[in-house]
Amino acid sequence: KAEYKITANNKQTSGSMTKQTVIETLAASDESTQTAEIKNTGRKTLYGVLTAKGTSVPGTETAKNDGLSLIVSYVDSNGNTVYPGSLKHGDDFKINVRVTNTSGKTVENIALTVPLPTAWEINNDRIGGGESSSSTSFSYQDFKDEAVYTYFNLSSGSRIDLTFYATVAYDGSFYIPAVHAEAMYDDSIGAIIPGIYVEQKK
Repeated sequence: KAEYKITANNKQTSGSMTKQTVIETLAASDESTQTAEIKNTGRKTLYGVLTAKGTSVPGTETAKNDGLSLIVSYVDSNGNTVYPGSLKHGDDFKINVRVTNTSGKTVENIALTVPLPTAWEINNDRIGGGESSSSTSFSYQDFKDEAVYTYFNLSSGSRIDLTFYATVAYDGSFYIPAVHAEAMYDDSIGAIIPGIYVEQKK
């Protein structure tokens, strides 16, 4: 039997286990630094893994192109590429996304997240078309109110082009969250386009 004690965020838990894995979820904290202490109170060797997950503070994301190239453009109803801040309340527009595999190898299980600011809505037809230079299409796509999630594989040098149709539903100041694509099982491969603040006028 292995025994342990975990102290984190001023809370302490302890327990024991035999031929198993124990997962302790630590509470989130607003502190800039957190300390977690694991103490082996038994006679067996323990192997610990600390995994931290979270969302970047808006406006602090860093652009990234590691093995994937990510391009996002916004096209108005006249077919012109525009800055999203120039869109106005009631405008229909397209979000064009291109992901290219520049890693030199096949990358599987790529997750693309295209988040939407609260001012935008995906059109009711919920069209998401996928075309690629190598006839690659997505394997799964999930539309949510706040984002569109698309999953696909890309062979070396191939790309996938996706188009989403949206409308500016509200005016005011909004934050367009970062768009990112990442290999779900390889942290070394991913791309990020940082978010931006925009003013959607009437």
